[in-house]
Amino acid sequence: MGEFVKRLGKSKNSAKKWHYVTYDQLHSKLLPEHTSPSELGLVFIETTWKANQIPYHKQKLALLLSNQRNFALEMKKKGHPIHYEFGSQSYEHILKSMSMKFQGLSVCEPAERMLRIQLEGLDEIGAIKILPHKGWLTSNDDFVNSVGEQPPWRMDKFYRYVRKSKNILMDQNNKPEGGEWSYDDLNRQPWDGAVELPQLPTFDANPITHEVVEMIQRKFSHHPGQLQIENIPSTYEQTQQLWNWAKSNVMYWFGPYEDAMTTEHKTLFHTTISSLLNLHRLLPSEAVNDALTLDIPLNSKEGFVRQIIGWREFVHHVHRHTDGFNANAPEEKHHIRAGAGWKGEWAKPRSTLNVLEAHFPLPDAYWGKKSGMMCLDSAVEQVVETGYTHHIPRLMV
Repeated sequence: MGEFVKRLGKSKNSAKKWHYVTYDQLHSKLLPEHTSPSELGLVFIETTWKANQIPYHKQKLALLLSNQRNFALEMKKKGHPIHYEFGSQSYEHILKSMSMKFQGLSVCEPAERMLRIQLEGLDEIGAIKILPHKGWLTSNDDFVNSVGEQPPWRMDKFYRYVRKSKNILMDQNNKPEGGEWSYDDLNRQPWDGAVELPQLPTFDANPITHEVVEMIQRKFSHHPGQLQIENIPSTYEQTQQLWNWAKSNVMYWFGPYEDAMTTEHKTLFHTTISSLLNLHRLLPSEAVNDALTLDIPLNSKEGFVRQIIGWREFVHHVHRHTDGFNANAPEEKHHIRAGAGWKGEWAKPRSTLNVLEAHFPLPDAYWGKKSGMMCLDSAVEQVVETGYTHHIPRLMV
């Protein structure tokens, strides 16, 4: 932590107003309106409490913390006063104790339920003011107007509504470009070796990222997964590096091989930008707008856009309307285990709805034990090794 704290310097309370930047809102365009950076101070919180609740892949912890620290330094360079709080208690407890020092503290609504619930309690007592999240591309009205307030909800109805209302991939007659709403039937080609596989980019870790990785190895070695520091884009420049690589190297063939799997390559023609979208290091609006301008086949363009304005936005609204599928009724014991079965001392897990009516425990293969089924073992092995797998191994294997 030495280099980061050194570069950060002492906290200054000179700002007219202060805004808490959550770990999934790391972009300057998500900040509240302000005339100059010096008038808007930014609060960041890094607490070991979060990593004690549930097990996180080490790669995810490193990605999140290195990006938060680097973003704080980037905002300091732009002129924002920065207060970076280290702690071991919940976000709610830390923010409540800070509310007297930073009166009028604001925050954009977080996507993650755990943090959202804590902040809602603070908003009710006036300790913090929750602002709308400017990173989402659709509103609750878009969701309700397209699929209604009650389930069952269908993504395709929502997707078509968003395409029409925002004029995305629509022709002059307000019909879908090319005549079809979805080109999924063209996007199921198995890997056949007909196209050269892309060489994955790597990233030079700066001293801030090195400190984060060392800290995770020291404090959170009991968390699952392996750490590969060269695969962590942790600065704004590295986010743009990854996105530029994706636009140039994989977007053209994304469509045909979207559902393909092979042991020859870990990501095929997937962009691997999802984690940076979730942190808002790369804005979803930027990704969609850039994709629309690319000279690539329509099935690749539509398939990519659908993942963001279709699935990503749709699942966000379902999550909000169901409160993360929260349930008061207790589940069967083998469905609700602290730490999802990983060894360690974890917080009491919350109960969720057993929508799929599953009544058998998962096999040990999901914790790394070989099952003898190549598709399953290779998918789990890749997750443990990299923290990433695309939607077909994740959902169907």
